[in-house]
Amino acid sequence: MNVKRKYPRISRWLFPGLLWLGLVLLFFNKMAFSNLILARGDTFLYFYPYWEAAAEALRAWRVPLWNDSLFMGVPLLANSQVGFFYPLNWFVWWLLPTPYAVTVSIVLHVILAGVGSYLLSRRALRLAWQAALLTAVFFALGGYFTAQVEHINQVQGLAWLPWLLWSVTRSSQDLSFSEHDRQFRKVGWLLTRGTAVAFFFALQLFAGHTQTTFISGVAVGVWLLASGVTDVSLSAANRRLWLTAYGLRFSAVVFGVVLAVLITAVQLLPTFELSAYSARQGGLPPNEVMSFSLNPLLLGRALLPSAGQSLFSEYVAFLPIVALVLAVIAAWQWRKWPAVFPALILAALGLFLAFGVFNPVYWILARLPGFNLFRVPARWLVLYGLGMALLAGAGFQMLWDRWHLHTQHGKTAAEQAREKLWHGERPLRLSLVLIMALMAWNAAAAVLTRFWPVGAEAPFAAPNRLTLLLWLVEGVLVYLMLAGLRPKYKRESRLYFGLVSTNGVSPWWLAGLALLILFTASRSLPYNNLTTPEAWFDLRPPVARLLTDDAVPPERLLSLSHIFFDPGDQGEINSIYADQLDEAALYDYIVAIKSKEIVAPNLPLAYGLASVDGFDGGILPLDSYSQLMRLVLPDGQMTTDGRLREHLSAVPEAKWLDLFNGRYLITDKTADQWRKTG
Repeated sequence: MNVKRKYPRISRWLFPGLLWLGLVLLFFNKMAFSNLILARGDTFLYFYPYWEAAAEALRAWRVPLWNDSLFMGVPLLANSQVGFFYPLNWFVWWLLPTPYAVTVSIVLHVILAGVGSYLLSRRALRLAWQAALLTAVFFALGGYFTAQVEHINQVQGLAWLPWLLWSVTRSSQDLSFSEHDRQFRKVGWLLTRGTAVAFFFALQLFAGHTQTTFISGVAVGVWLLASGVTDVSLSAANRRLWLTAYGLRFSAVVFGVVLAVLITAVQLLPTFELSAYSARQGGLPPNEVMSFSLNPLLLGRALLPSAGQSLFSEYVAFLPIVALVLAVIAAWQWRKWPAVFPALILAALGLFLAFGVFNPVYWILARLPGFNLFRVPARWLVLYGLGMALLAGAGFQMLWDRWHLHTQHGKTAAEQAREKLWHGERPLRLSLVLIMALMAWNAAAAVLTRFWPVGAEAPFAAPNRLTLLLWLVEGVLVYLMLAGLRPKYKRESRLYFGLVSTNGVSPWWLAGLALLILFTASRSLPYNNLTTPEAWFDLRPPVARLLTDDAVPPERLLSLSHIFFDPGDQGEINSIYADQLDEAALYDYIVAIKSKEIVAPNLPLAYGLASVDGFDGGILPLDSYSQLMRLVLPDGQMTTDGRLREHLSAVPEAKWLDLFNGRYLITDKTADQWRKTG
């Protein structure tokens, strides 16, 4: 039996699907095929405790309305970042321990993000499966998306962004119906597309990262406007049909948003009610809105791949030089290939907004509703990442068409390939000039940072020798491949080799080079920095001691330590793990167990303990809590995200601890003042 003839649709999807699955498992091999876990940052200190509490409630068939462990008691379900109603959380919560539930969810959503990118590029740009698959690689395995794995709800929400754009993108079959059933088909199309928009938008809302939903909403609006401009240029002869099509697409989005709000009302209503009592009610001040903006001096580090070097994850958006060159080649053709215009606008907008405080326009935006609710302008880089992935896929398609015409004499190439042929010298040279300018800017930044600091969260580090070698080798190989040159041994030459012209290099070589560079650069990303599962599962003495307290109401703890101390069993830890973990993994393990020693900031929730403190960067803590804590913070300071231990310089007065029902004080001896006696 011939599978291709009997099941043409299955055979068309099977190979790209299996290839994509294999690539994800290759890149995420440590997560997929070992028992190591993420034990750092917000994953360990924020999401693990919330997922532990939510999973415990789910297994008990209980809706977790209240959290009595953090901030002296706050709503739990109304905190959307928990993601209690997100359907894809339920099966991992039910079946797996918390660290492995997060691991499976990360890998699953990387796969989903790639499939969405694949479908979007196929529909919006009409790419062949090879180019569409490369688009999926550049977005879902690219620097920005995979750098966010420490924020699981952000990964979950971003995975649906390509699907959301796919649902609002006009396909070749849209509105191709006859007059007699035009009205009926309009309604059917509206309902179908509107339901698709509602489905993906609702999934984003349930995932719980509101900023991701806001960014996605802006992306959809920009995508529709840019596509509308494209459609006007393509459909000037039939303005009425264009207006009908555009009106239907806009109506489908409005219908989808309304339907999504109704679907997610079970989460939105309590969250909206809680927001009225939030410390962030009414929006954040502009200086907080623009915190964690992408510093222009870090642009080279952010956008270019590196080897063995890491950067603050919010600023990571690297792609291989191959992808950057392909994107410029595609962008160069936006007049002849208008379908790339929305992707170009998306990429440009994402990079423009990511500069935040360094962008004068953002000073105005930071005061507008929507923008004033969120920090970290660098998160707009997701639009850059997706736009560049689409452009790179389009550039690869152009190379693919050109290569077929050169090698097959046009016999197997589509007619559109002839229209997209270009003289590649100008865009190739432009792309290489831009990339070399980015490298030069990175070198200049090394000098400028002496006078213009870039911030403690992402100190500037010059590229190491391995990174410089990576740039040099990739740049040279890309130029030779695209220019149709290859080295050849020449005995008469002083260097014993020269460059000769060829009929072109198969685009598969470019794809292979891109994968190799991407794999190399991603080794320093968080999803490859894993440590032993004992970092989460082992009890530490303070936790064991506190679990014996069964007072009613529970007596609260307050931690004052900055975890600069060494664990008492440091020597034993070194002897056990020195041969099992590398230096980075051992460091993460020690930091994790020290956080468990002081039971902070959100770890009390994982053990059912009660704390005066907590940590949240969203709707919590409550404004009343923040105002109350001004009584104990130095000089009447106010914190809108908790973390009292980072602000307190001394033990609060006993009267305040009594008021908070605080019995346990956890600290260390690193700040003790030693005096001579006698």
